[in-house]
Amino acid sequence: MDCHSFSSFSQDYELFKDAYRPQICLGADDFHTPKALLEIAKNAFESAGFEVAINTPFAGSIVPLEYYGKDSRAFRL
Repeated sequence: MDCHSFSSFSQDYELFKDAYRPQICLGADDFHTPKALLEIAKNAFESAGFEVAINTPFAGSIVPLEYYGKDSRAFRL
């Protein structure tokens, strides 16, 4: 799971300049991100008063290539 915070306006390098921009974006991968972990993180940020979205405007998470799509025990915090 990746966690992003960013400015309220898009940057030149971003592909989707009009994408929804929550205060916190949790990037997740269906294979490598445990759903329970994603919910815990989302609930923690929301309980702290943050606006949270999953995979918006950035999607996915970084997983070492040798494990990507092969071993669900490989996930990044």
